[in-house]
Parts: sequence; structure tokens; C-alpha cells
Amino acid sequence: MTTRGGSAVGVATVLTCVAVSGCACSVGRTPDDSGARLDAHGADVVSIDAFDPADGALHDCAFVRTDRPPIPAVPRIGPGRETIDLSRWGIASDGTDAEATTNGLNAALIDASMRGIGEVHVPAGEYLLGVTVEPRLTTGLDIPDAMRVVFDPGAIVRMRPNASRDQCLVRITGHDVWIEGGRFIGDRDAHTFPEGVSLDGGILLDEAHVFCIEESSERIEIARVYVEGAVADGIFVVALDAPGAHASDIWIHDSELARNGRQGISIVGARRVRIEDNFIHDTNGIQPEFGIDVEAPRYSNADIWIHHNRFEANVAGHVANTDGRNVWIEDNDCVQGTLARERGGHRDAPIFFHDHTETTIVDNRIEMSGGTEGGGDFAIRGEIHHADDRPGLAEHGTIIEHNTVVGGGIHSDRFDRTWIERNVVREGAIFSEDVTCHVLIDNDVANAGSFGGRDYALRRARGFDSGNLSDGEDVSLGMSLDTPTSRE
Repeated sequence: MTTRGGSAVGVATVLTCVAVSGCACSVGRTPDDSGARLDAHGADVVSIDAFDPADGALHDCAFVRTDRPPIPAVPRIGPGRETIDLSRWGIASDGTDAEATTNGLNAALIDASMRGIGEVHVPAGEYLLGVTVEPRLTTGLDIPDAMRVVFDPGAIVRMRPNASRDQCLVRITGHDVWIEGGRFIGDRDAHTFPEGVSLDGGILLDEAHVFCIEESSERIEIARVYVEGAVADGIFVVALDAPGAHASDIWIHDSELARNGRQGISIVGARRVRIEDNFIHDTNGIQPEFGIDVEAPRYSNADIWIHHNRFEANVAGHVANTDGRNVWIEDNDCVQGTLARERGGHRDAPIFFHDHTETTIVDNRIEMSGGTEGGGDFAIRGEIHHADDRPGLAEHGTIIEHNTVVGGGIHSDRFDRTWIERNVVREGAIFSEDVTCHVLIDNDVANAGSFGGRDYALRRARGFDSGNLSDGEDVSLGMSLDTPTSRE
């Protein structure tokens, strides 16, 4: 359970492996050797103080571990509390009269806001929403600033069936909003699609979401909600502003997101985001089909903490980071699930990231039983994407530490820096290809038969290895920063 106002304190950590011709790196722990964790509680250092006698140059392989993302600021809600009088505002609570119900709920919230009421309660009942402003756009509930809206556990808020490509069942565009409780259902099962289009894993440009957190929204909290059946995203966080813009201080916790078409949650331009203690499952319908996708081609993503969630049966994978800075994926349970297996395995991987992001993947538990569509069966997979057009991030590297993977492996493809330490891999392998600064320390791989007997497969990888196990036996990979190593 998430505690409001909780905190996590991190100290910047610098990880360095400085190697020279004819020398080997050694492992030291600073300042506390009592804990084997490579984390924000102390620095782990791999180093040798020397230089290449041939040219006097210091050849280094340095990692800078970022702090855990800061805790988002919580909404500032004013005093006063009241329950909406349904009859006064002409609101139907029996699942009928979508237009009158939508207009009535919005009018009630605006009236409460104008009178300085900070907390509004919505009684139990079924509320059908949806006003089609134009064929392309259907609107629902718009939440005023500085307001907490609490839905009774028996409240169901549903989007009426429509054909609009753009829709938000609940829309937030301002500041200091807290939504709590209730069940929110999109119209995916009754949506009218263009001729020849359906939710079958294809690509569809519809932006039909359940929750929309838009523009430069700040201090937004969504808690203890059930979100199901969006054509596109269960929760869509998008800057919708000038390039580089972002929403900020977003906290999504203790909720369930099920059967949403494109993503459970999309982060498309946000900073200081905390996604915690949620159950996100059965995402399927429109590609990409991840549980959470951090991806903002025009905007800015940074300081995102995906912590202590459970993921299951999301078709493409559970978490993707394609461009986020300081994204921590920590202490999550990831289960492939029946739906993903029936589709031929995850399309990408349970945890998927691009090069030149700042990604820390730590303390996750990942179970795979159906592989991936393209083969390889990698549970944690990084691939090149932005190497030429995203300079300046490589020094931070990728940290993959203390994860447990069953039925899959860990893959790094054409990365500048990857630090892989103390992972337990069963029925899988650690496979690294064209990594220029690669550290493999104290990993434990066993029962790698599904990978053709490979345990640690290297192709042209430079770096350092120490203390790794294969089926319980010490294994030396012979890695060096001077010469690329291949081992298959």
C-alpha cells in the first residue's frame, strides 16, 4: 500500500571501470561493503588508477547512476466537502441519458469549485457519459483545478458507444487534481471503428482514452481506481504543448488497469512521475500494447519511477522506455500470462528499452513461459535506436541489477554502457552484442538449455567480468576494455 507523503532518498553514485593495456580491473565497494546492493545507498566502484604507457591516455568506462526519481508533489486541495445532489443537476445514475449526465456532472463540479469546495463525492450508481461535439470528438468529465473527486466504490462511470477517434472519459488539463475510487470503463467493446478496422493488434490512430492528463498539468493524483476497456490508453499523460514541454508531479497508485487497447499507461511528456502498487494486465488491441510506455518524440520525459507494480499478460511487454531520462523500473512482478502466450509470446520483451536512455532496472521478478514473437526469449531487452540523434546520454548507461528472470534472458544490443550485476537467470542467458563498455559481475545463470546451451553469449563486447556463475560453477568470460570479446 502506498503511503501519502512517503519519501525515498538517493545519493548520486559514480561507477567507474578504468582499464589500461595489460592491466585488469578490480572490484572495490565504497563506502559500505556490508551490502552487496549496487544502489542509491552507496557507491560501487570498479577501477584501476593507471594509464596506458603507450600514449599516456586514460581509458575509462564510467557509469553515473542517477538518484531514484524524486517524489511527486501531492495536490493542494482546498477546504470544504460535499456530495453531489444528483436530482438537482439532472444526473441519471442508472446508466442512461449520457448527455444530461455528462452536462450535469460537469456543472456540479464547476459550481462546487466556484464556491471553494475542495472535495466532492459522487454517490454509487452507473453514470453513462459522452457528448459528441463533432464526429471526431466525444467529451466526458472535465475536472476543475484544486479539487479532489471521490467516487463511491459502487460508482461506475462508462463512456457511451460512439465512433469518435478522439475522446477522454475523464480529462484533466490543470493543476492540483486528485481522483479517487470508482470504476471507469471505455467503449472498446462497442466502439464503431472505420470500415475494415478492429482491435486485432494492428495500428490505429485513434486517441480514445479513459483518463487524459493533458498539457502542462501538475500535481495530479489518481488512486484506487479501476480502469478498463479504453480503445487506446487507460491513462494517457501527454504534454500537448511546444516541443520539450511536460506535465509534472503525476502519481498513479493502488489501481487496476485491464483490457486497454494500446497501453495501460502512456507517458508522453512528463516529469516526476510515480507509478506504484498497481495491477496492469491484458493490454491488447492497438500496437504497441505495453503495460506502460514511456515515449515522447516531441516532448520531454524524465524522473519516472515505476515501482512495486504487478504486470500480467500485456501483449507487447510490460514496461518500455524509449526516450526517458532517469527512469527507474524497480521491484515489479512481471508475469507473461495466458493472453501473451496465445499471441505467440511478447512482441518485444517484458522490460524493453532503447539505447541512450537513462534506465535503471533493479529488483524485478520476471516470469516467461511463451517466449517472444521474434525469438530470443529475452525478458530484459535493450536495442539500438537513437544512437546518432540522441547524443549526451551515454555516460549514464543502463543499470540492470538484482533481477530474477525465469524462462528468459537479458539482452544488450549495440550499447555504449551496460552494467549487469547480481541477476539470477534460469532457463535463459545473458547475451551482449557490440557493447563498448560492458560490466558483468556476480550474475548466476543456470539451466540455459533453451538457449542452445549458451549461458553468457558475447559478440564484440568490451568491458570487465568477475564472479559470474554458470550452473553453480565459476566462469571467466575473459573480457577486456582493450579488445572486443566474443563467446558463444
